[in-house]
Amino acid sequence: MRILAFDTSTDVGSVALTEGDELVTERHGTVVARHGEALLPLVKESLAEAGWTLADVELLVVGVGPGSFTGTRIGMATAKGLVLATGVPLVGVTSLEAIARAAAAELDSEDVVAALDAKRG
Repeated sequence: MRILAFDTSTDVGSVALTEGDELVTERHGTVVARHGEALLPLVKESLAEAGWTLADVELLVVGVGPGSFTGTRIGMATAKGLVLATGVPLVGVTSLEAIARAAAAELDSEDVVAALDAKRG
């Protein structure tokens, strides 16, 4: 399955394309307060690098936070627009779930707890 995933909930915007269990391409960059300007160009560059078009995507995954309210809102609105244009299914994934799954895979263990600094002192 060809998957387009992106996250805009932090100061770093990221886009990844996967096919099956393989990472096809990944792009990220510091986009403080510029997610609205940076996201679709990152998606376009990623698709071009993989030799895919948007029509090749079979599932869209969007980061749903926790994180910046505005950044998360931009990511979710962009995802919804892409879903309306293509009809592909959409799945939301929390940052904590993504961190925990990546750590569990790397450690070959299900005993993982993910935590982020809430920056509330």
